[in-house]
Amino acid sequence: MWPVGIYRYVPPIVKQGACGELPDGCQTRGPGCPRRLIVDLANDGDDVTDPDATVVEHQGHRVELSVDPRKVSPAELIARVTAKHAIRDLFVENPPIEKIIAQLYDEVGA
Repeated sequence: MWPVGIYRYVPPIVKQGACGELPDGCQTRGPGCPRRLIVDLANDGDDVTDPDATVVEHQGHRVELSVDPRKVSPAELIARVTAKHAIRDLFVENPPIEKIIAQLYDEVGA
């Protein structure tokens, strides 16, 4: 007979160490953290491209770019994008923690 109690799943540890020891691109803050530039374009048909940024998602008028701030500053990328496209709104943010954790699990094949 099973003992009475609450059971929960505890996932395996895939990385261990200080945050500064995480691989490049996995930090949530600091110089190794990729930034997300989310741009709301004035025109739905525009394609945003830049040699220093990767298009992560493009839905309608919204484009999400990933940028490594060690290669190009977010301010410089914003200047490039706004010089080429009419913009309604934009913002820069760190990637959500859920994406960072998923990336860690993908790296170890878990």
